[in-house]
Amino acid sequence: MESFFSSLSGRIVCILAILIVIFGIAFAVNMAKGVSDADKSSEESEQVAASVTSSSEEPDEPTAEKTPKHSDGKEETGETGEQKPAKEYKEVGAREGESKSEYLQRTCEVLNVINVSDSTEVMTEAEVMKFLNDRGFGDCQVTYDFAADGTCVGEVMVDSSSSKVHPQYSFTYFTPNEDAWIVYVINGDIVAYPISYLLNYSINAPTMLSESTKITSYCADTHQFLEVVPEESEVIIMTVPRIDAETLNNTTSEEINKL
Repeated sequence: MESFFSSLSGRIVCILAILIVIFGIAFAVNMAKGVSDADKSSEESEQVAASVTSSSEEPDEPTAEKTPKHSDGKEETGETGEQKPAKEYKEVGAREGESKSEYLQRTCEVLNVINVSDSTEVMTEAEVMKFLNDRGFGDCQVTYDFAADGTCVGEVMVDSSSSKVHPQYSFTYFTPNEDAWIVYVINGDIVAYPISYLLNYSINAPTMLSESTKITSYCADTHQFLEVVPEESEVIIMTVPRIDAETLNNTTSEEINKL
């Protein structure tokens, strides 16, 4: 036996055996490491998946949801309780910090000043809907921004059966050509602003449609109606016999440009 190990063939066998043992140990170590890495990778994958799931279920920051509009005159507020500003047409020529009544008195001939509480032309919600329905605007979403005492209540949808009064109402009307108009009903008078035209054309002063050269504006700062004749440098008035859906449908940009 000793002569076998001392012979050339015996030495070769010993060397092969040692190499087999070494390779076997290395293979076993690599297998164990591979299993460990696989377990670690699987664990990390599960952690990432759990993190994604958690982030999708829990938003980063809660956002204030809008409270649905009311038709009973209640204030429309968000979660913060802050009162939403009223939507009111912004005069192009108004100076910084100038109230609407100050602007009108500076730029218009004031014909009459009427306290809202003294007016007999203020419409109820039901009356304004009938008024507009007769003019072809029955499908429009009419809103008001102020209560009867002038309190800003946000943008509230009109209730066609309500007997509550408001100093002004407004809505957006789209013609079949998709031209947009903002229409106001104030103390029994109706005016319309061609919003699409004002946005698409370079003009020196805004244009408005009215049934008279005299227009009525509501000033929330004083809770009064002002009947005025504006300067042409401030507002260009296009008078029409009647403001209704048909009139707005037929009043194209080309017609307004003729002014």
